[in-house]
Amino acid sequence: MSDYSWREKYEAEEEEKFQEQHRISIEKYKNCVNFYDDLSMEEKNYYRHEIDYQSIKSLGSNSLDLYYPDNHYESVVSGREAAKVPLSKEKFSQIIQHIEKEISFFEVWDGAVNYGPEMDDNFMADLEKIDYKDRVIDVVSTIFTNEFCLEKNDWDNFKALEVEEKNQEFKNGKNISVGCEETPISELNVYVSIDLENRAIVQEVVHEEGRMVPITLFQAKNEEELLNKISGFKWVDFVTIDEEAVLEELGLDEKEEYTI
Repeated sequence: MSDYSWREKYEAEEEEKFQEQHRISIEKYKNCVNFYDDLSMEEKNYYRHEIDYQSIKSLGSNSLDLYYPDNHYESVVSGREAAKVPLSKEKFSQIIQHIEKEISFFEVWDGAVNYGPEMDDNFMADLEKIDYKDRVIDVVSTIFTNEFCLEKNDWDNFKALEVEEKNQEFKNGKNISVGCEETPISELNVYVSIDLENRAIVQEVVHEEGRMVPITLFQAKNEEELLNKISGFKWVDFVTIDEEAVLEELGLDEKEEYTI
């Protein structure tokens, strides 16, 4: 075999190894993100406390003394133990095992610690996005449950089903659904959803013939503004529209079409 042929073969094999390692890294990253996303709110709370604990453990003693207040380690341990309380031993042990096996920790400067699968810089940001999504879904599900759950004893189960449904919608690439209401006069269907990517509350007003008018009910400048806005909403605030203006846009006359 010539030197040229040998080198070609070697480079091809190395490229194949690199691509396989890259594929494995991407798969590991997705698995770690999905592991966190699939946890309940209480389990996510424990996951965060366990991350804090592992981060502190990864620091040298000098960094802990220099950059953190007295008794910080004890405070982290105490918070971790408190976060365990709602969970079964099996569940918090599973979270610990996952973090110890899959997540790396590295002190970057002045006691700050980065963490993630294979030190991926995007991991912490992706967890923050999941936390934000969860907060929005929790608020919307609470509002919907308060409006439509008829039995107080069933409130928790009703809300849990709403949270599960809205999480599935988000995983399928859809907006987070708030719900649907029929207008009292013109009997238009108002579908309301939260567009997380664009930080907007969106109404879609649909006529029985299938014609639709999209309305941006609220456009936030940032994520916190959107969360604060919906936190102050009641059900009626989501589904109320200017029927006259919508009918005009649809080319309908309210009196002619809907007066009996």
